[in-house]
Amino acid sequence: MPCCAAIQIQSVSGQGDIDYLAPIIADAEAGFGGNLNAFELMKSMIEAVPQVYTTKTSCPVPKSVATLAVKCSYPPQKPSTNSSPPVWLPTFAACLPYFARTDAKPPTCSPTTWIAPGSVTGAAWVMKGILLLADVAAVFFLYRLLLHWKQPVANVLWYALNPLCIIECVGNLHFEGLMVACLLAALYALVRGYYFGAAVAFALSIATKLLPLLFLPFCIRRMGIAKSFVWLGWIGIISVALWWPIVSGAFLENFTQSIALYVRQFEFNASFYYVIREIGYSWKGYNIIRLVGPWLWGTVTIIIFLRALLERSRRWEDIPEVWLFAISTFLFFATTVHPWYALLPLVLSTLTPWRWPVLWTALIPLSYLTYAHPSFQENLGWTAVEYGAVLLFGGWEWQQRRLKKIAVL
Repeated sequence: MPCCAAIQIQSVSGQGDIDYLAPIIADAEAGFGGNLNAFELMKSMIEAVPQVYTTKTSCPVPKSVATLAVKCSYPPQKPSTNSSPPVWLPTFAACLPYFARTDAKPPTCSPTTWIAPGSVTGAAWVMKGILLLADVAAVFFLYRLLLHWKQPVANVLWYALNPLCIIECVGNLHFEGLMVACLLAALYALVRGYYFGAAVAFALSIATKLLPLLFLPFCIRRMGIAKSFVWLGWIGIISVALWWPIVSGAFLENFTQSIALYVRQFEFNASFYYVIREIGYSWKGYNIIRLVGPWLWGTVTIIIFLRALLERSRRWEDIPEVWLFAISTFLFFATTVHPWYALLPLVLSTLTPWRWPVLWTALIPLSYLTYAHPSFQENLGWTAVEYGAVLLFGGWEWQQRRLKKIAVL
């Protein structure tokens, strides 16, 4: 996958050389592959550096990096001079210092890199424990919301027992589970009128992933201008307190670069964007993601704000449905949609009549077939099956709801 991204970056930038380090470094910094994967990759690179440095090749590894690798090897090993390293090892070793940086991760993710620093396995198990507790909390608040709104409590099982949730959160250490737990806690607090508690939980959710920012306009409609102004002020103050310990010039630079890479250069398992990309190939003759990526984000922002302005309902009971609309709009227009991104639509759907996100969680693992290809080439046929089935089923659900409304009238 990083090799494909490197070729895409070269195609977009128009430069002659392909920089295979750029997407790999961005992946590790932004955590796109998950904390566990970043740890495992770092471990393998540290083990490889002593051999690369001591082998008689033109290896661009600084002596300080090689010394660090010898000290941090798991387990400590003697450098070998009998075998030549793969041709790509010197390149990986040269970018080793970049993987040691943790100044591009959100506040709730950064402390996990300080846990059990001498043991990759220990740190992984601590993070698994945190995410397991987050899943338990998510199920609890989801259950309480279903009871409060007199909906079938069995809906909680769509999330609690979903294989994608189990595998991607506790299994692969993606922090979407913590984001979902904090978001559900915030929603439950809002429903019960505990606005300060809701502000704390919402700020924690944003500090885990930025996606909950999409939902704020819909809260303003229900709280009114005066209350929402105070509430948003609390979120702002709490967010500053959460982000302040890790904010620095390097953090801001790396964080904005990660977002820029995500918007303008990364592409994986997209839907509408892939159609636009093919049109761009026919029209321009090259990949137009550099132009289309920011435009798509702007379009999503406008659509969400217009939906919030035009919404008539002020009931909290209806907010999961508009939140589902917001996150679905974002994901269907995104250039990169990893499987674990579907967890947020899934949990929101349990509070609504919609069930197409459940089908999506069953089909989105088809994107992993990319890694079965020797060159990590996406199979657009399977991508079409994934999104075609989801859109067809979602359209059928919309038609059934429309017919029921007509029958009532």
